Amino acid sequence: MMDVSFDSDGLITLKNGDGGDCGAESGRYYSGLKIRERLGIDNSEWPKNTAEDFENVWARLVLANETQTLRYNKPPYNSLRDVSRDQTMPMFIALYLWGYQSVVVGLIANLDKTAIFEHTGFFPNGDPVGLMDWGIMDRMTDKEQTNIFGDLHLVFAVLLQCMIGLYHDAVANDLNLKLYLDFANLVKSTRLSRLAAKLYQWFRPWGVQYPWDRYYRPETQNNPLNELWRPINEARLYLPRVERFKTDG
Repeated sequence: MMDVSFDSDGLITLKNGDGGDCGAESGRYYSGLKIRERLGIDNSEWPKNTAEDFENVWARLVLANETQTLRYNKPPYNSLRDVSRDQTMPMFIALYLWGYQSVVVGLIANLDKTAIFEHTGFFPNGDPVGLMDWGIMDRMTDKEQTNIFGDLHLVFAVLLQCMIGLYHDAVANDLNLKLYLDFANLVKSTRLSRLAAKLYQWFRPWGVQYPWDRYYRPETQNNPLNELWRPINEARLYLPRVERFKTDG
């Protein structure tokens, strides 16, 4: 069994018990489990990998009125003003992949939207909701046509991260970017989303797996999510031979 740290509530923490990154890590962990399942990869070595385990997580990290996700459910990380884009979007993706589409639709509807354009707004801590984020959320709300500007932003983000990635430690943004790429191409791929994935596969310095191995190296007290995602990162999800994700019901 892989060594992953959870607190007494069953929420993922660092090895030292710190839960400040619980929202992001839970999202990446449970999204990774579901994507592996769709690829036919065995999850038996990973703990708390059942529907009941994930239901416990989202019940503790989503407010009772289903208006917002939390960073963590314990002080000092349970402030609503401390919930960033990086803590929110992985949880949205995990909720969608595990079949809680109606919950996600409600959470998206409660983002702090501005009155200027449809695809504008802010996450609880003030982070702006970018076009790339809306491109992902459009897929969650089952809009007939994916926002082309969201996928253009995805392409631009890939090119930018490939340049930033020349610095060995500039890897944090890669984690959600790879999650976006995989989610977009599994749920509703477009020519632009496939192009973005190909560009990332071709031009990410030191390879797609490098950011995961660097970010989750043991001395950081992180859990081994790099091993969870290793077969996903090797799968090249942009290829047509991979069966597209279809939600149940």
